[in-house]
Amino acid sequence: MKNLYFKQKEKKILNALEKRLYQPGAIDELRQKNLPNEIVDFLVIMNNKVSNESIDKVMSEYLSEELSQPGKIDELKQWEASKIAELLVKIEREFNWANTPWWKRRYSGIPKP
Repeated sequence: MKNLYFKQKEKKILNALEKRLYQPGAIDELRQKNLPNEIVDFLVIMNNKVSNESIDKVMSEYLSEELSQPGKIDELKQWEASKIAELLVKIEREFNWANTPWWKRRYSGIPKP
């Protein structure tokens, strides 16, 4: 069961990375880079985009819904940085909890939202 979960997750990531690399110009851009740090930066940024794609979508939907309520934008503008950071961490915690298999939650250290 555990191996199947990780294999499925890995396959999703692999497909998403391949999809990004097949976008027009992506491989050409990579091939034009000559310095190791340029190649590393390119690949790390691509990997981060794929890795964060799901959480970015969830966070975007949550914030859009939250901020579409009357007065919420003005309220948010008055918040301290710490309160904004707490909101973002709360959204990420809920995302991580929802995307952690039930059998792994106990040992993951992710607090229940």
